[in-house]
Amino acid sequence: FGSHVKPDDLIACLLFRESASKGCADGMAYYGMCLALGLGCIKDIAQANQWIEKAASEGSNAGRYFKNGNMYSLEEIEEIRLKMRNR
Repeated sequence: FGSHVKPDDLIACLLFRESASKGCADGMAYYGMCLALGLGCIKDIAQANQWIEKAASEGSNAGRYFKNGNMYSLEEIEEIRLKMRNR
Protein backbone atom coordinates (compact mmCIF):
# COMPACT_ATOMS: atom_id res chain seq x y z
CA PHE A 1 0.00 0.00 0.00
CA GLY A 2 2.00 2.95 -1.27
CA SER A 3 5.37 1.27 -0.74
CA HIS A 4 6.30 1.74 -4.41
CA VAL A 5 5.67 5.51 -4.24
CA LYS A 6 8.36 7.93 -3.12
CA PRO A 7 7.15 9.87 -0.05
CA ASP A 8 6.54 13.54 -0.70
CA ASP A 9 6.00 15.67 2.41
CA LEU A 10 4.77 18.68 0.44
CA ILE A 11 2.05 16.72 -1.39
CA ALA A 12 1.03 14.93 1.82
CA CYS A 13 0.76 18.22 3.69
CA LEU A 14 -1.30 19.80 0.90
CA LEU A 15 -3.68 16.85 0.83
CA PHE A 16 -4.06 16.83 4.62
CA ARG A 17 -4.73 20.59 4.53
CA GLU A 18 -7.37 20.12 1.83
CA SER A 19 -9.13 17.35 3.75
CA ALA A 20 -8.91 19.39 6.97
CA SER A 21 -10.44 22.43 5.27
CA LYS A 22 -13.33 20.21 4.10
CA GLY A 23 -14.05 19.08 7.66
CA CYS A 24 -12.26 15.74 7.86
CA ALA A 25 -11.27 15.33 11.52
CA ASP A 26 -8.37 12.95 10.81
CA GLY A 27 -7.17 15.32 8.06
CA MET A 28 -7.14 18.06 10.69
CA ALA A 29 -5.04 15.91 13.02
CA TYR A 30 -2.48 14.95 10.40
CA TYR A 31 -2.29 18.48 9.00
CA GLY A 32 -1.63 19.62 12.56
CA MET A 33 1.16 17.06 12.82
CA CYS A 34 2.69 18.37 9.57
CA LEU A 35 2.58 21.90 10.97
CA ALA A 36 4.06 20.82 14.30
CA LEU A 37 6.99 19.07 12.65
CA GLY A 38 7.42 21.28 9.60
CA LEU A 39 6.75 18.39 7.22
CA GLY A 40 5.96 19.85 3.80
CA CYS A 41 5.32 23.29 5.28
CA ILE A 42 6.78 25.92 7.57
CA LYS A 43 6.71 24.79 11.18
CA ASP A 44 3.93 26.59 13.07
CA ILE A 45 3.23 25.26 16.57
CA ALA A 46 0.34 27.67 17.25
CA GLN A 47 -1.52 26.61 14.09
CA ALA A 48 -0.65 22.96 14.76
CA ASN A 49 -2.22 23.13 18.20
CA GLN A 50 -5.38 24.73 16.79
CA TRP A 51 -5.82 22.02 14.15
CA ILE A 52 -5.06 19.20 16.58
CA GLU A 53 -7.47 20.65 19.16
CA LYS A 54 -10.19 20.95 16.51
CA ALA A 55 -9.53 17.40 15.31
CA ALA A 56 -9.86 16.06 18.85
CA SER A 57 -13.10 17.98 19.42
CA GLU A 58 -14.46 16.63 16.11
CA GLY A 59 -13.87 13.05 17.30
CA SER A 60 -10.55 12.14 15.67
CA ASN A 61 -8.68 9.46 17.63
CA ALA A 62 -5.46 10.71 16.03
CA GLY A 63 -6.33 14.23 17.18
CA ARG A 64 -6.89 13.05 20.74
CA TYR A 65 -3.65 11.07 20.60
CA PHE A 66 -1.61 14.05 19.35
CA LYS A 67 -3.38 16.42 21.75
CA ASN A 68 -2.13 14.33 24.66
CA GLY A 69 1.45 14.98 23.58
CA ASN A 70 1.93 11.78 21.60
CA MET A 71 3.59 13.18 18.49
CA TYR A 72 5.86 11.32 16.12
CA SER A 73 9.40 12.62 15.97
CA LEU A 74 11.09 13.19 12.62
CA GLU A 75 13.30 10.17 13.36
CA GLU A 76 10.24 7.97 13.91
CA ILE A 77 8.72 9.16 10.65
CA GLU A 78 11.91 8.29 8.76
CA GLU A 79 11.97 4.86 10.44
CA ILE A 80 8.37 4.22 9.33
CA ARG A 81 9.25 5.30 5.77
CA LEU A 82 12.21 2.92 5.68
CA LYS A 83 10.04 0.04 6.86
CA MET A 84 7.46 0.83 4.18
CA ARG A 85 10.13 0.97 1.45
CA ASN A 86 11.60 -2.36 2.51
CA ARG A 87 8.34 -4.30 2.34
